[in-house]
Amino acid sequence: MAYRDLGVIRLSSYHDESTSPLRQRNMVTAKSASTGGEMVGWAEDIGVSALKVSPFKRKALAPWLSAPETFDRILVWRLDRIVRKASDLTELLDWIQKHDKTLISTTEHFDTSTPMGRAMIVLAGVFAELEASIAQERIKNAKAHLRRVGRWHGGSIPYGYMPAPDPETGGRLLVVDPDSAPTVKEIFRRVIAGERPGTIAHDLNERGIPSSKTRADQLMGRKDRDLKYWSASSVAHIVRSPSRLGYAVEDGEPVLTPDGAPVQRAEPLVTVTEWQAAIGRLNAKEDRAPLRKDANPFLGVLKCARCGGNLTRQRGAKATHADYYRCIAAQTRRLGPGKCTFRATSNAAWVEAALSDAVLHHIGDLPVMIREFDPGNDASQELEETRVGLSVLARTVTTLKTEAALSVFTEQVAAMERRIAELEAIPTRPAGWTYKETGTTYRDRWLADEPGRRELLESAGITASVEPEAVDLNIPEDLRTRLNLP
Repeated sequence: MAYRDLGVIRLSSYHDESTSPLRQRNMVTAKSASTGGEMVGWAEDIGVSALKVSPFKRKALAPWLSAPETFDRILVWRLDRIVRKASDLTELLDWIQKHDKTLISTTEHFDTSTPMGRAMIVLAGVFAELEASIAQERIKNAKAHLRRVGRWHGGSIPYGYMPAPDPETGGRLLVVDPDSAPTVKEIFRRVIAGERPGTIAHDLNERGIPSSKTRADQLMGRKDRDLKYWSASSVAHIVRSPSRLGYAVEDGEPVLTPDGAPVQRAEPLVTVTEWQAAIGRLNAKEDRAPLRKDANPFLGVLKCARCGGNLTRQRGAKATHADYYRCIAAQTRRLGPGKCTFRATSNAAWVEAALSDAVLHHIGDLPVMIREFDPGNDASQELEETRVGLSVLARTVTTLKTEAALSVFTEQVAAMERRIAELEAIPTRPAGWTYKETGTTYRDRWLADEPGRRELLESAGITASVEPEAVDLNIPEDLRTRLNLP
């Protein structure tokens, strides 16, 4: 009687021809036929990382592992197609032994039926995990290099831009997207004029303007994604991100050159003045809408201590039940399996009281420091351009034929020399985040302005990590230094 074989296929992306799904399927089918098997099914997971998702949580494979009576053997092209973490491999081997199954690789020789064979597989799994970790580190370093030199490294596309080939390097760069850039400029114009982000989001949805996420899906060719809509937070994000200035951004902040200047990777969609004016409008106290009773008063400040994701405030299931906070990455499937497994909840009143105690205890008597991005002051580019212009102009003196032309030439040279002198006198100030004192303490502001507490912490870059029994403040290192905190 033929063995009932399950073929397992996995691929992180479609870009590696050597491990394409078709190639894996052909080799598994051939192996099954040559060893007395018959294919009874396939578990094909595409776009899935074996480092991030356990075999028991994959969309295609998990149902098969939940029904072990339907097959006898698991066939893979290589071991790393089913696992790449030693811990996942150990769990899989325990499952195989418990259910009397066999794991077969078409390119590697091992026997899961003996202790020595299982030990060899575990050793192979350790090296597979090490190989994957090294590859991840290489990718991380490559992306960091591309950010520093102003090139696009892939990933999310800043709204208002689109990727395009770089004719000089053969890589990719960001250029202005003619379809979404006008919306960016409209958003800034309306925010500066005093419109609320929620009002703008509603209008954009009514007009059928694709949201930033939908536009990113369109540019990346992801046609099967659900339609996404504008929200007040997505409009505010468009305004707050330095990406709209054409800067390379990492973790929400500009990437800086060794000289302290922001890395310019694309044409700016707005001026620094417009950007600062729009952010000022968003931060203005008079523009804050009153919170709903069930709203999260510390959205973006309270973070999950396990994964760093935002906490969301939930209403109690019944009128007698207390509101609570929970990690948003643990409660929604749309962020992907394995995003955060920390499903504990914390009483909302307790979390907010503990946050208040932490603020008053650690920084209550210290001066309020507001963090602002200073675009810096560097006239070196204009200075160099003016010098080059003067050099080009000087070469034309031999072509002048009349007194009138010579007079105009002399005036132009004099004007450019004056401009060069002015530019040379301008002191250079590097770009970066600066902190400004407001003349009040955190205690005074905290107790006097309850609706403004989230803004108070956000403006200083302060967040709080929450666990079921603890709330810890996260204060940026540069702010700690300014406040003389340990």
